[in-house]
Amino acid sequence: MIPIGKLGQLVSGESPGSYVLVKDDTKNTGGYYIYISNTPNINSPLPKTYDYWVESESCLPEFFSDWEVEWT
Repeated sequence: MIPIGKLGQLVSGESPGSYVLVKDDTKNTGGYYIYISNTPNINSPLPKTYDYWVESESCLPEFFSDWEVEWT
């Protein structure tokens, strides 16, 4: 299970060492955003952050299948 709203750090896959956060955006877009950042403070004023979007929670395991994440 991929945790929603919990910070993790990428151990392997795309951008090892970066931080990842999954946010539920079902009320606005119907899906989930996956934020990747070079800082654990993803909401800081100027982090280097980019995002992905998946259409449902059931899509998250496949999205993360090539990544190893250490969840805090």
